[in-house]
Amino acid sequence: EIVLELARTTEQLEGRVTDDNNNPLRAWLEVALVNLKGSGNVSNAPFWRKYNFETNADGTFRQTDLAPGTYSITALPGKDAKESMTTKRKVTIPAENPVHIKLDHGVSLEGKVLRYNGDVARDVNLMFSKDNRWSAYTRTNSQGVFNLVAPEGQVKYYAWWKNEEKNGALEEQNGRVDITGKREYILLLNEKKYLTVQVTDAATKQPVPAYTVIWNEREGPKRSTIRNGFDEKGVTYLPL
Repeated sequence: EIVLELARTTEQLEGRVTDDNNNPLRAWLEVALVNLKGSGNVSNAPFWRKYNFETNADGTFRQTDLAPGTYSITALPGKDAKESMTTKRKVTIPAENPVHIKLDHGVSLEGKVLRYNGDVARDVNLMFSKDNRWSAYTRTNSQGVFNLVAPEGQVKYYAWWKNEEKNGALEEQNGRVDITGKREYILLLNEKKYLTVQVTDAATKQPVPAYTVIWNEREGPKRSTIRNGFDEKGVTYLPL
């Protein structure tokens, strides 16, 4: 006999969002259940709903019909928060009601991404993070420029982009940058080496433009690279 006990969604989450000086801020909140009271981790269960809502103009918020448990809150600053950053924290309901969320203060940073040869790198996706409390996504424009509100000190970054010269092959780069006392920053992308692969018909020796190749690395990160869509010469490129 299997007995299922449904969690009662009778709790609520309420509180306010402010800056470092306790001034109210309008923000967008993403709330997700991490642990159900008396149960294990449920963050990967597809049936658990995530709540997305905006605070009032005075920074207050209230979300009803929640089950008791631990929740992850991501607070994204509104347009009036000029140098406030996305802030993450966990709360336990109902023990921590009401909740006071302070958006961490950051610095406005203008960055530029250059390729290894000095050319501007446009359409580069950038994800920055620090101490599991802050993360931000941005993308370079046609001049290789991006804008970001970031914390002082060392932050991690992960960059990914398509190399159009290599049939749109995906390139990636990660590392750390120190933006202490800086309002401008230049990020240089490393030169990538490629393995050129050509597929031809065994009988006719003619190139095959439509094909899929899977490249399994045996050293280093041991990742798999899948490439689809060869050019008219049957050629594609695998980043090493």
